[in-house]
Amino acid sequence: MPISIFFTGSQRLGCPLLPHRVFARLRDPDESKHPHPALVNAMLLVGRAFTCWTPGYSTAEKHHLPATCPSAEVLLAKTRAHLTEALSQVDRMQDYLQASILLSYYFFQTGRLQEGCDISAANSRMTVICKLHKIDQAVLEEMLPGKTPEPGQSMWDNTLLGRPLDSYDLGVRIWTFWQSWYYDAVFSLIGGTPLARDPETPTTVFPRPSSTYESGVALTLQNTSFKELYENNPPQIPSPPDEPEGSSHPLATYLKGLALMEKANRLLGKVNAGLPLDDEEFSHDTLHNLHSSLQCLLREHLPIRKQEMLSTSLLTKQGAAKIYCPLAERVVGHVFIHTATIQMCRLSRALTIKFPEDSVGRREALTSIRMLELDAARGAVGAIKLFREEVRKLDGRMRGGDGNVTASVVNEVQEHPCLLLGFLLTSVCMVLVDHIQSVKLSPSTYTPEESAAQIASTNSDLRLCIATIEHTAS
Repeated sequence: MPISIFFTGSQRLGCPLLPHRVFARLRDPDESKHPHPALVNAMLLVGRAFTCWTPGYSTAEKHHLPATCPSAEVLLAKTRAHLTEALSQVDRMQDYLQASILLSYYFFQTGRLQEGCDISAANSRMTVICKLHKIDQAVLEEMLPGKTPEPGQSMWDNTLLGRPLDSYDLGVRIWTFWQSWYYDAVFSLIGGTPLARDPETPTTVFPRPSSTYESGVALTLQNTSFKELYENNPPQIPSPPDEPEGSSHPLATYLKGLALMEKANRLLGKVNAGLPLDDEEFSHDTLHNLHSSLQCLLREHLPIRKQEMLSTSLLTKQGAAKIYCPLAERVVGHVFIHTATIQMCRLSRALTIKFPEDSVGRREALTSIRMLELDAARGAVGAIKLFREEVRKLDGRMRGGDGNVTASVVNEVQEHPCLLLGFLLTSVCMVLVDHIQSVKLSPSTYTPEESAAQIASTNSDLRLCIATIEHTAS
């Protein structure tokens, strides 16, 4: 069944819909409880797209559609028509939002950025209308036993969605907001379009795996939001180490890295335009807090190597896929955080205009910024190198060899959310190119041997980044 194919990759997209929940709705004798046709067709559309992916570690095997499955063009037309119908009838709005997000993903992956931007902008505004940007810890705790608010006392009363049916339903709403926020930010970064969402800082907590909402575990944990991320206040990020296994989601790290990058980018835009920064959005602690949050995420939240990667036992392709997917997610998360650090450095550099042009203070500040920026670029390259090394080992374990496989085999299986990774690495490339130019223009800083070594090493890193960008573009 094509919808089953959708669920082979849906979790990697951050889709919160659990298969048994969707199939139970499809089997319900009451058709009004079925998923809206907009959502069903969007799932079929994305599931069909999965069958076109090159089989590799992330998909484990090639999927084949039944001959009766409609074409992508037909499914896209049906999804759009049913979205219009759902909105006009205010029918199953949560399904409407999820279908819109899947359509954003489809357009993003197929390079149709303007169409994706349009649907993402509309979806982002609808999440605000539905108050999905205000799901804080207090709203989560309404689902705990004995905490149900009186009629008229809940945030959800008199809204389009009404009160959640259960804690899983609430989790879907949290994920729906963050998926919408993600695509709004991504289309803005890549396409240069303005953000569609409400400028008010969301209070919705960062998402956890859908299973933790279904079990109710997520309600009992301490959840973080933008406040902790931006202000670096307790509860600290990352999640406390005593949380149960499987209660955090790697895509939440993408969101945190992207949020920090987007904040630095927004402030930088105002500085470059000569606009004043008001006290609410920028203070003397802002850069320190951003840097502290980035370092905290990088140091504790995303170790790339995990225990299961230390084994040398033989693997099936399905077994390799179970290791490969989380590995790729952790690596992309690292690149997100390093790129956010580079963007923060650009903001810091722009703010050095307050120093006199030839002052010692400005020179020292620029030197420190350049070193931090270069460390971040090298950190991103290091993550990519480690990824390639671990994939070679996985390939060796799967083939029964020693891991000495060709680079072309490694490249075959690097099929992650590629367009965005390539975009992030362009910032890394710019830093590396600047460093090469700096070494060439400052011969007194290094000995001739040191200069040659710096240039050779940086050129090697640059070639790796460019090769990865070229691969992701394909």
